[in-house]
Amino acid sequence: MTTLTSTHPTRVLHPVVATGLDPPETNMDQPINAALPLCVEDRDQQQGRPPRDDLTDVSFRHSGWAPVRTRVWRALQDADASDNRLANFETCGHHAWVLESVTNPGEYRIAADKCHDRFCGPCGAERSRVIASNVLSTVGESAPRFLTLTLKARSEQLTLTIDRLYKSFTRLRQRHLWKHSVTGGVAFLEVKRSRDCNHWHVHLHTLIEGTYLCKRKLTRAWYQITGDSYIVDIQLVDNRNSLVRYVAKYASKPLDPTTTRSHAALVEAIEALKGRRLCLTFGSWRSVVLTELPDSDEWNAVAPLPEILQRAENGDGSARRILDLLKGNNPCQSPRPPPKSCTHGDVHGQQQLDWTDAQYVLDVPPF
Repeated sequence: MTTLTSTHPTRVLHPVVATGLDPPETNMDQPINAALPLCVEDRDQQQGRPPRDDLTDVSFRHSGWAPVRTRVWRALQDADASDNRLANFETCGHHAWVLESVTNPGEYRIAADKCHDRFCGPCGAERSRVIASNVLSTVGESAPRFLTLTLKARSEQLTLTIDRLYKSFTRLRQRHLWKHSVTGGVAFLEVKRSRDCNHWHVHLHTLIEGTYLCKRKLTRAWYQITGDSYIVDIQLVDNRNSLVRYVAKYASKPLDPTTTRSHAALVEAIEALKGRRLCLTFGSWRSVVLTELPDSDEWNAVAPLPEILQRAENGDGSARRILDLLKGNNPCQSPRPPPKSCTHGDVHGQQQLDWTDAQYVLDVPPF
């Protein structure tokens, strides 16, 4: 079997979180095959075209949500996102390198430039894994509860609806019912559009710790606070796997697929969510930093990702083995060699994150 090596010197990287998310990194000292520095063209030239996918590592990272990524890209432009934000969003995934664990040889990860934009699908999925890991550590052995709070839809701007939801949640936490039963927790915002696309639906998906909270009393309190909303749902967490799935699902995205299908709605959502906190901690959890990367293993650079993809395409067994390990056990993908073009929605080894179909596969290797 051919051994993969790189002409770039091997280096020891900073620790990478056990869930697979690498810390924000630089361009790896500009590897030998790095592209020339990238810049964003004039706005007039950007309008109407998709974000660049001519870079193998960028197209590989975003293949699973390419159509939605294009819609988000154009909405960011119309929402007057900064040139720097657009540049980071467009080249997210560039300078990608495959890493191998120091303490567990044969375990691989991918490190790359990341945009960390809240509307970037892969970055959101990675962020959700970190949050889920930290939530699991914070919960410990206790049995928290899932609580969903919903507002009745009105014909109003999204920013007003979100303001109303956050203010109502603040007032709920001031009630004796809440203070008597809830010690702390975290809440995630989700934004949806109605079936007729005429109204916004916003939800707070919360994870709370404490004692029994009567749903009937909670419903009454929520109705008194909002004046028109009474739909709440609360349930005890049945197992830790459900906890991780719940947190990972809602921590990864502020927007529902119903929002990403409409350009006007997407632009309004981007503008309404600007500067807002999408993840709220309260009570005893207020000091918890859920996006903090825990200490983990060290990783050595193996080779640039485009090099491994090219070798795998040429039949290199070692490169194919690495890609098989990187892609993990993804039930949404059938075994096949890496394609020549990494621009399709089911690229082998790429995380599937299709907001249009609301398919979330969170147990695949990160990139």
